[in-house]
Amino acid sequence: MTLVRLLVDNDIVIKLAQMDCYGDTLQALGCESNEVGSLGFMLRYMGKTSGETRLRLARDQAAADRLGAILPKIVEIEPTFEQQQLAARILKQALLADLDLDHGEVGLMAVGVDLDTADLATGDKRALRCMPAISILEGSLSKLRARLLCFEHLMARLCKRFGMKRVRTAVTTFPTADSLLSQAYDRYSTVDDGVFLQLLDHLGRKQIEEDAPGWLKTI
Repeated sequence: MTLVRLLVDNDIVIKLAQMDCYGDTLQALGCESNEVGSLGFMLRYMGKTSGETRLRLARDQAAADRLGAILPKIVEIEPTFEQQQLAARILKQALLADLDLDHGEVGLMAVGVDLDTADLATGDKRALRCMPAISILEGSLSKLRARLLCFEHLMARLCKRFGMKRVRTAVTTFPTADSLLSQAYDRYSTVDDGVFLQLLDHLGRKQIEEDAPGWLKTI
């Protein structure tokens, strides 16, 4: 298998396709398109083989077309038996502890534990906030510490690499892709890149780090 350096969930891929910044975001992360992986059922959910599904999720034909171009390039990962067992244990522990984790995020986590070369980017902030609690119940998840990325992290990397002009283009291409990012941009679009980067870092950490300190990767 191609060396996977970045695991992605549905939310991340769809938003980046809507905003037409998938390729530039990967470049900002220092990652090639064939080094990105996701679970097979996630790719099918996003419409890898269904234009109708892509259009429903992307909410715009141009965005759906971009999504259709992205999905075949993502490495399709089918979890091993051991990874499936780990995911099942995590889900069971999460249910017993009343933690808000879904099977997709759990599946990516299980793969990520094995792929110690890969960071994990997710748009599910609830899952990120659960990491301290669930890692106490399943110790192997501690391997994911400082390897997790939220959407704001990706936008910060994009801004750091290409500047505010590129973020402006992304936001205006599809303003409703991420309401928090659009609001932040509308309010702070006139500040310099450094201030905006601090804002993005603050947004990500305020929503996650207060509950899960040390789990986000440093941008």
